[in-house]
Amino acid sequence: MEVFGSQIVTIVTIILSALFWLFVFWKQKLLSKLKSLLLPIILWIIFGTLDIVVTAKGTFGNPQREGNPATVWFLEQFGAYGPAVASLCWIFLWVGIVFILLKFLKNERISNFVSIIIFYALASMHFIGFSTWFIPLCSIAQTIQFENMWIIPGIVGLKSIFFGVILSITHFSASNLLRKSLLKKRRKLRFRKIV
Repeated sequence: MEVFGSQIVTIVTIILSALFWLFVFWKQKLLSKLKSLLLPIILWIIFGTLDIVVTAKGTFGNPQREGNPATVWFLEQFGAYGPAVASLCWIFLWVGIVFILLKFLKNERISNFVSIIIFYALASMHFIGFSTWFIPLCSIAQTIQFENMWIIPGIVGLKSIFFGVILSITHFSASNLLRKSLLKKRRKLRFRKIV
């Protein structure tokens, strides 16, 4: 029952953190800038929540089973509340960084690209983290899992950056193709109306 309580507290913490940041972005009139980031944000929320909830169960009583050294520290320090505290800290760290980028970086293309890299990196690492605990997906995790060479232990790793960049380039390429395709269709419709 203690594991289930830890999972519920963690989910509530994630929801409240997301609502807090939505409010902050709304008050700062930055919600429109999140539109292009919506897909990686949703993926991060889904896989991040799944990852930390199964981590709460899988590491209960043995935090050393977790692969992220920073999360291990939170689990050791805060016990059953460790997953919730870790979630709160990660959300505030990464969304805070994106907030600063979107608010203060004048070049919107760069701030969007870096923000998308951040969210895709988080989503992909949480997908891999979840896959390591979820038996039907373990083979995926084992296939793509290689040692995350930590730049900042538990926070930034080369593997995360690699996946974030690859997914971001794919995202931008698909968006540009879709935009060009839609523009062509609009031009054809306008031309037909004129003729």
